[in-house]
Amino acid sequence: QELLEAVIAKVPPPKGNPDSPLRAFLFDSWYHPHKGVVCLFKIVDGSISKAKKVKSLNTQKVYEIKELGFNKLDFQETQELQTGQVGYIILNMQEVSEAMIGDTFCLAEEQALEPFPGFQEPKCMVFAGVFPENPGDYDVMQKALAKYNLEDRSLIVQKDISAALGNGFRCGFLGLLHMEIFKDRLNSEHQISVITTSPSVPYKVELKSGEVRIIDNANDLPDKFHIRTYYEPIVETTIIVPLEYMGEVLNFCLSRRAFQKEISSIDSKTTLMSFEIPLSEIITDFFDALKSFTKGMATLDYEHKGYNEADLGKMTVL
Repeated sequence: QELLEAVIAKVPPPKGNPDSPLRAFLFDSWYHPHKGVVCLFKIVDGSISKAKKVKSLNTQKVYEIKELGFNKLDFQETQELQTGQVGYIILNMQEVSEAMIGDTFCLAEEQALEPFPGFQEPKCMVFAGVFPENPGDYDVMQKALAKYNLEDRSLIVQKDISAALGNGFRCGFLGLLHMEIFKDRLNSEHQISVITTSPSVPYKVELKSGEVRIIDNANDLPDKFHIRTYYEPIVETTIIVPLEYMGEVLNFCLSRRAFQKEISSIDSKTTLMSFEIPLSEIITDFFDALKSFTKGMATLDYEHKGYNEADLGKMTVL
């Protein structure tokens, strides 16, 4: 009781204007087998009630509210959510992919509202072929991926075929960690063991006609005589490492085609190093090698920065 009283006394109340038009912030969603797509919202301004129609400021799609309430140990239905409250809303969404985390929702009739800043659609930056270890599990794996996609809208799945591995799928992931979680969940939740090909990254090509294409499979690359410029994805990488390993880390990153941006001291024993590195150099054994020669003392963080012009080509193995 003392803790709760202290929270009430010291934590400021939510900011928002109850008299303003509705602005609701979508921060989570999942698929419920009986209710369909369930979205969690924070009501920042205004209020919302059952049977109203709302729209996404990102896609401009309009949805009717089927049910709303508070997500406690179970769904506790209510008639209205007011400014500052957090609750679940069930809309007539067909797929979880329509519920984009960070999106702003308002009443369907509103026209000139500003969305909350910072929203970006997730983009897959790592692609890999995923094949069942047992070719007879293909149909089971297809059903498992369909269920998985209901919960993880950032996963891209396309059918693929390999002369060596047979029928499978080509999947797009947000990063290497996303790919590892995907493999673990397939194994633990659906008892499917998979073989994954070496991960690759999406490249961009500008054709002589002026068209720009994103290429995530080498088989889709146009003939080189039609290509004006190649571009490869670049990540801004931050490495925090003990001072004694700074030279080794610098040489290692430069060997991976890195461009040094900044080196600064956090304290007398720790250094922060910032580089721009092609994503293709990060997604294989970069982190394992970094951890190895720094004896596990290095930390790595990276974020997608964009595309840089590169000298690339296609190699065909006969």
